[in-house]
Amino acid sequence: MRAIPTVLLVAFWALAAGPVAADAAFGAALNALRAQAGAGPMRADPRLSAAAEAHARDMTARGYFAHRTPEGTGAAARAQAAGCATAFVGENLAWGQPDAMAALAGWAASSAHRQNLLRPGFGAFGLGRSGTHWVLVLADRC
Repeated sequence: MRAIPTVLLVAFWALAAGPVAADAAFGAALNALRAQAGAGPMRADPRLSAAAEAHARDMTARGYFAHRTPEGTGAAARAQAAGCATAFVGENLAWGQPDAMAALAGWAASSAHRQNLLRPGFGAFGLGRSGTHWVLVLADRC
């Protein structure tokens, strides 16, 4: 139980260092949560991060908050368009959290979002942000 607060504290300070450090810090916190639940680790994938970032920016620019774009494009299609040949995709959205650790804490506290975070079949993730819109894309592989 002591490992999670330590990881979250380290992750919080790393977020100030920029996107690469933030991805590493977020990944460490996500994998600590998964390990505590007996799930295997996930790795950050830049293609999934690009898909997540693009969706976050699109939601901000066009004023919507949904898993599908107004045209009906979902997370799997966005991941594939970013170059990720995956068969199994999940997505968590958050709105209003000031940082990635707050978004992760919110997802971990929500049973449906937590199921996505801990799903054993997922092995890769990408995190995107635009303002306070957060998108986490999870995939079996990429």
